[in-house]
Amino acid sequence: MTKLQDWRKRRCLTQDDMAAAVGISRTTYQKLEQGDDHNPRLRYLVNCALALGCEPADLFEDEWLTWKPFDTRKPVPPVPEEFWLVDEDGERWDTPG
Repeated sequence: MTKLQDWRKRRCLTQDDMAAAVGISRTTYQKLEQGDDHNPRLRYLVNCALALGCEPADLFEDEWLTWKPFDTRKPVPPVPEEFWLVDEDGERWDTPG
């Protein structure tokens, strides 16, 4: 059972109720709820959370929270820690100017 399905059942709503509240087709909603969509649109999840009265993160499946590269054909190099501390001119943000 997905987290979305669990929340819907606890709220005693039908799939048709949720699809209408979210503004998507019943088929699209069923794919979300069954976990067939492994990369669901955030807008759909936010609308589901609003309809269910919960936080969007309450509906996130654990597998969605793991890092996945955009292009699986080539490996993604690790981002150096210093990357986040340097602006576009190469100046470090953490040192006085």
